[in-house]
Amino acid sequence: VGATWRRLAADLAGWAASYIRESTPGYVDTKAHAADVVTDVDRAVERRVREVLATECPTHVVVGEEEGGASVAGIPTWYVDPLDGTTNFAAGLGWCSFSLALAVDRVPVVAAVGDAIRGSVLSARAGHGTTLDGVPVRARVPGPGTGTLSVTGGESGAGSLAGGVVLTEWAAHLPWPGMEVFLRRLGEACVTSRIMGSG
Repeated sequence: VGATWRRLAADLAGWAASYIRESTPGYVDTKAHAADVVTDVDRAVERRVREVLATECPTHVVVGEEEGGASVAGIPTWYVDPLDGTTNFAAGLGWCSFSLALAVDRVPVVAAVGDAIRGSVLSARAGHGTTLDGVPVRARVPGPGTGTLSVTGGESGAGSLAGGVVLTEWAAHLPWPGMEVFLRRLGEACVTSRIMGSG
């Protein structure tokens, strides 16, 4: 079943990436505040995803950024961000994607991200790795080691992300608590950070 759900998620991500890439924002509106924008494309993508999931997985729940919803204990729940990076998309900046994940009781089962600009699909299934357009991928760490960044240590060398790039995101349009310290520690560890939207 997990493999079927992964294929479904990847297929939807591929469709959505193409749809977004070939679309213009259309009408741009705001939601909670002036920096929280939504386009006709956000709404159209979420509607289509909900239609497909209702047909393919009628007993599942869907929680979407535009139409809401709520998870139910023990019931598989799909979480959809139809256009991650709406602000970029509406402003004509080439950096946005589609995100879809399935979880049961908030435990991830499958996920897929459709890169709208490059036209690629990254998908994963719990315990079965990640693929990019169907080809298995691994995290790449620059330098001689394959370790992880310690944001408390600040040292570089083998086993660090020194010389690499870490993407992060705002909490809506504002820094998240601890973000300044996080960015400073990345810099001290010789790691470049980027805030591009749709991180």
